[in-house]
Amino acid sequence: ALDRKNDTDALAAMRKANPALIARNHQIEFAIQEACVNEDFTRFNQLRGAVIDPFNRAHTGTPLSEAPKPEETVLRTFCGT
Repeated sequence: ALDRKNDTDALAAMRKANPALIARNHQIEFAIQEACVNEDFTRFNQLRGAVIDPFNRAHTGTPLSEAPKPEETVLRTFCGT
């Protein structure tokens, strides 16, 4: 039998404990490249705004929350990323 109250309580607990957004390596790499190479801080500022408010569900389903495409996979990270 389904217990909707327990399901609702469990979902609320998960949303409180688990961020809606985590910083993904490929997004960090894009932000660094755009800032350093193109002097464009747009993506950096978007990513910064999202990671300082990681429980905000508004970030779910945005490009910042997407997994990398095969060609976007970061194979090597550096200190600080």
